[in-house]
Amino acid sequence: MWSWTPVKQRGFRPSPRCVCSVVTTVGNRAIIFGGVYDQQDDDDDDSDLQGCFFNEMFNLEVEKGKWHEMIIQDKKEKKKRRRKEKSAKEAEADGDTDDEMMEEVETLLKVDDHVTTQQGIFTLTAQAGPSASGTDNFTPSARMNPAMTIRNGVLYLYGGVIEAGEKQFTLSDFYYLDLHKLDK
Repeated sequence: MWSWTPVKQRGFRPSPRCVCSVVTTVGNRAIIFGGVYDQQDDDDDDSDLQGCFFNEMFNLEVEKGKWHEMIIQDKKEKKKRRRKEKSAKEAEADGDTDDEMMEEVETLLKVDDHVTTQQGIFTLTAQAGPSASGTDNFTPSARMNPAMTIRNGVLYLYGGVIEAGEKQFTLSDFYYLDLHKLDK
C-alpha cells in the first residue's frame, strides 16, 4: 500500500510559496524557481489579497532533504567576496569589535529589492533590482508557473504569469542558464 511520508528538510529552505516550477537534474537533485505567496487579512470578508512573487532559485538534494539557495555571480564578484572576507579577518585581528563589523555589514545590505503595486483589492509585490546578495547579475523577473526544463546541462525557463490587480499578464520571455558553469 502507498503512503505519504514527511521529509525532514534541512539547509536554507525556501519561504512558503505555491505555483513554483520544479525540474529534476543529475545527481538526484531538483531545482525550483519562482512562485507566489498569497496572504489575505482575516479581519473582514472584503479584505485585500496580497501576492508576493519570487524570482529565487533553490537546489534540493533529494536524498538528504537539504536545500541550497542558488546565487548566480560572475568570477569578479567571487573575487570581491573573497577579498571582503579576507579584509574582515584582518580587521578582526587588528582589534575591531564584532558590533562595529555587524553595523557595517547591515549598512551594506540595506537594499529595498521589492516593488509594490496596488490596484483595487489586490497588492502586487515583486522583487526588483539587484539581488539581496549584492550582485548586479541578471535574474529573470519574479513570476509564477514558468515552464522549465533541462537539456544537456542547460536549464531553460520560458514565460510564466504575473498578476497586477485583477489582471493576469502572461509572459513570453525565454532564458537559459548553463548549469555546468555554476561550479566553475
